[in-house]
Parts: sequence; structure tokens; C-alpha cells
Amino acid sequence: MAYDERSLSEVLKQAMEKAKIKKTVTLHCLRHSYATQLLESGTDLRYIQEI
Repeated sequence: MAYDERSLSEVLKQAMEKAKIKKTVTLHCLRHSYATQLLESGTDLRYIQEI
């Protein structure tokens, strides 16, 4: 099942509300955080670029 960006943003918004997180977080921010975590843990850069 595929989700569009608006649906994912709404899921993220609801999760943030449930977790009572006030900081602004976007899908773009999460994507970069994930990539940074992978890179810092030694994952090959070419693999990160693929995903």
C-alpha cells in the first residue's frame, strides 16, 4: 500500500500530538535524520543513496 505525502504528514502530526511533542518535525527532517543515523553507524553511502 502506498501513501501520499499528505497522508504521511497527517500520520506524523497525529503521532506527534499523541506523544505530546511540541517541536516542529517534518517528513523531510525525519528522512535526513534517518540517513544521518545510517551514515554515522557505518552504512555504505551508496546504499543510503539507493534507499
